[in-house]
Amino acid sequence: MTIEMYDLTNVRSTDAKLRYPVSAQRLFEIMSAEGAFGDYHPWVVKNPIIKWCGNGSEDMIEMKDGKVNYRTFFNWNPGVGYDIMLGPEKGPRRLIRWRIKGAGDQCVMTVQTFDMPWPKTPGKKRPRRFEDVMKIGLTKWYVGQVLRSLRKYVEAAERNRAIASTAV
Repeated sequence: MTIEMYDLTNVRSTDAKLRYPVSAQRLFEIMSAEGAFGDYHPWVVKNPIIKWCGNGSEDMIEMKDGKVNYRTFFNWNPGVGYDIMLGPEKGPRRLIRWRIKGAGDQCVMTVQTFDMPWPKTPGKKRPRRFEDVMKIGLTKWYVGQVLRSLRKYVEAAERNRAIASTAV
């Protein structure tokens, strides 16, 4: 599975970004560790792994509200990011793209969520309804919370790493 399989021309997306005090490679190492999502996501209760192998990895996430979603990973690229199809076991899934850019000991993580395709109407642009605006705002807020939790997790991991290296 690759992103090229999807025509994203008429698909609305929302993104959120955050800077991290580590290299892109180190951020990827931390965020892609088996089961780590459950450690840093603020609303995940359980994160059992179905299979963890880079491209083709799969896991399940159970949220605090009882909702259960499944993630399938593809376009896995160490130090750069990956794409995820997220949704219920049987049902529609949403494409989420995690990308890291940076040089040296700083990087920026961007998480882009893709909505369902917009209906094509020749010569007309789909109007923004209140629900659309609210959905975009809530998605941006939600993803922002996940990114901030990941940053706290990364900062704690780096503190622990520094303590461990001085103890040796």
